[in-house]
Amino acid sequence: MWDQRYAQEKYAYGKKPNDFLVNTIKYIKPKAKVLCLAEGEGRNANFLAKQGFSVFAMDSSSMGKKKAIQLAKESAVEFVYTIASLEEFDFGYEKWDAIISIFAHTDKKTQLDTFSKVQQSLVKGGLFLLEGYNKYQLENNTGGPKNIDMLFDLKEIKDSFNGFEFIIEKNVQRQINEGLYHTGKSNTVQFVAKKSF
Repeated sequence: MWDQRYAQEKYAYGKKPNDFLVNTIKYIKPKAKVLCLAEGEGRNANFLAKQGFSVFAMDSSSMGKKKAIQLAKESAVEFVYTIASLEEFDFGYEKWDAIISIFAHTDKKTQLDTFSKVQQSLVKGGLFLLEGYNKYQLENNTGGPKNIDMLFDLKEIKDSFNGFEFIIEKNVQRQINEGLYHTGKSNTVQFVAKKSF
């Protein structure tokens, strides 16, 4: 499905970074080692690389990688891009200064397993930044999964990051304008947490 979506000439979600990420980048320390989950066509990895971070991206789509590398060339930046599913990807242990999850929707088991791997793979003081559609998004027709089990629940996220310092933790309704598939009134979870152990 993702290869098919990314095969078109236009960038499915645009070339500009997610604006929540833009607004929260200030929490990431300079020159941090950053992992972008389910990165697709590379818009967020590209933005982070432009800011001088050491960026690693992962996604299951080879077409997404192709377009991400093209975007990096246009911007004269570089980042590493690995083809893997979230289930298969080796997150490592205490490896990342920050992990970014922007609209990385999966089934519930994979979601919770991913949160556990994120906890283990962040260094002490590392940050997890997430924006994704919550269950109220089903009322809209502006993007995201139609399966409620693939939407995010703020309480579940907070429970998964017990012991972290919560910097941002909220459900919001806002306008999103990201390419062809994320456009209009949207309901999302916004979450930034710092590993304090």
